[in-house]
Amino acid sequence: MRIRVGTAGLPRLAQGKGYLRGLKMLRQLGLDLLEIEFVRGVTLSEREAEEVGKLACRLDVMLTIHAPYYVNFCSEKVSVREQSYERVKTCLRYSKILNARYVVVHAGYYMSYGPSRCKRIIVEYMRRLAKYIDEEDVPARIAVETMGKDEQFGTLDEIIDVCTEVGIGYVVPCIDWAHIYLRNRGHIDYVQVLSLVRSRLPDLRELHMHFTGLTLDSGKLDDQHDVIDTDRPPLRPLAEALYLFRNQFNEVSIVCESPLLERDALKIKRVISEVFSCRDSLGKT
Repeated sequence: MRIRVGTAGLPRLAQGKGYLRGLKMLRQLGLDLLEIEFVRGVTLSEREAEEVGKLACRLDVMLTIHAPYYVNFCSEKVSVREQSYERVKTCLRYSKILNARYVVVHAGYYMSYGPSRCKRIIVEYMRRLAKYIDEEDVPARIAVETMGKDEQFGTLDEIIDVCTEVGIGYVVPCIDWAHIYLRNRGHIDYVQVLSLVRSRLPDLRELHMHFTGLTLDSGKLDDQHDVIDTDRPPLRPLAEALYLFRNQFNEVSIVCESPLLERDALKIKRVISEVFSCRDSLGKT
């Protein structure tokens, strides 16, 4: 299993220096994944995107895209749902130019619809986007992110349901570990999560993930990102779980969303390497 680790947006050292220089700095650090943040809209021209995609290919840096935050496929307003569709479609168009692997999406809020009806609406829009993927020969898949708040669509089971109905050739989960930890009120079982994905999506061989620490607000977990040294959620048990599933998946990509992007991305990489080396050594004795 290959494990790629990178940052959500350019490393802090490269911010303000542009994507081309930033990609080179990312690779020099030993990282090989970059999630391009279109969270407040597309920030690259098509020409710039083409140059970034070519350089990333030469450097062996995997690219992904995070779609705008203002997406809500469950809005009571049809206009908002259609705007959400267009925003994700634009990201898919750019993913082809960039040769990005995934377009990460926050699917929406339950609003007045509730989980069941909301899921039906999301499936409908994902099928429309799947049709666009086929028509335009888009190489990326939509990665629907697990969400941390009770009012948001995005439990792992819900997302797997959408993947099953639309097909993993088009839609896959983006496992945000901090969000799962938050939604579970400070509890997480990495093996249980990976087992659920493996059992319900047995043909899925690649996993996309987000990892960060979370802050505390008056002693309660908050959805604001913090450094991973907080151990909210803990990192080492994730590395242990990935080792257990090392023969179950071909590739895992982990985007660090910590405020200390490259420092914590390198820590994620180091801890995983240490755990794998230790386990391999124990297996040989």
